[in-house]
Amino acid sequence: MEIINEGSSLSIPLSFTDDTDTAVTPSSARYKLDDIAAGTSIAAWTSFAPSASTHTLVITAAQNVRLNSALVLEEHRLTVEITYGTDSKKALSTYDFAVRKIGVTTSTQADYISAITALVGGDLPLGEKEQIIAINQAVKKYSGHSPHEVVEDETGNGSFDYALTLLSYWTEKFSTIKKVEYPVDDTEASASVLQDDAWSIYKKPAGSYLRLLENEPATTESLRITYTALHLCNANICTIPVRDEEAVQMLAAAGFCDMLATYFAQTQDSTIQADSVDHKSKAAEYAARARTYRTQYYEHMGIKPGEVPPASVTRDQDATPSWRGTHLTHPKKWR
Repeated sequence: MEIINEGSSLSIPLSFTDDTDTAVTPSSARYKLDDIAAGTSIAAWTSFAPSASTHTLVITAAQNVRLNSALVLEEHRLTVEITYGTDSKKALSTYDFAVRKIGVTTSTQADYISAITALVGGDLPLGEKEQIIAINQAVKKYSGHSPHEVVEDETGNGSFDYALTLLSYWTEKFSTIKKVEYPVDDTEASASVLQDDAWSIYKKPAGSYLRLLENEPATTESLRITYTALHLCNANICTIPVRDEEAVQMLAAAGFCDMLATYFAQTQDSTIQADSVDHKSKAAEYAARARTYRTQYYEHMGIKPGEVPPASVTRDQDATPSWRGTHLTHPKKWR
């Protein structure tokens, strides 16, 4: 994901093609800009006029601002829609980028490697390869405790089924859908969020689909899906919130210490007594440090290790149904 400084302009080269990948010149075009996490509009639909099959769209400095001042990094989504051809076909595409607070450097995987090195210290037999493994394990563990929440708009296809593989960060057997909004209308103050019984996850031989049980969005409409995803921590960006970064770095250091403890436990040589004793003590030392760092992570997250979460949750479904009327089996006068 591209990262730009807040208050700077961004030039995005566009190429327009039809469904056969043939270059086309749009008869009309428009774009909008949204805050991905909040689902808030930054710039409403704005028309522009491409004169060829390529065009450079400029997102102005005034548009590249963070709506949430508490965030160091805020993800924005550009949505472009064009109309082309004699039958006025439409095509829609999105581009995600991040706006960074000026004067703050966003953490990357390299920062996490440096943190592990500082926390563990010493002349170590394991290096960056193992540290990256520990970081990936820590990020995955943290994602289970505090998943990354993503908001994406999908264009209607005239049917009720939408492949979950369309979602950029969807991970099978991890991601869950939090809510579905349809129709999407950013000019209205209230969102049209569908009731949970208005959609389901349906599995086909080709994969999992979001199935709308009451609606079939047209190609001129879109639906907004909020879902959970694994956090990212790579060479370009880490999506861990700043408030949790140090805790996740400690969890990664704990994983790295576990590796060191295993290494020293497995490399004892009984023929050299002194070396054997030294390796045994180092194994114990790193195992103890792993426990300490892991405990600090759990304390920060407010988690009691070994505590089993509830198998089910009961909740009240008295919200207004998606058809805007009363419930069929238990109207308001009975609640």
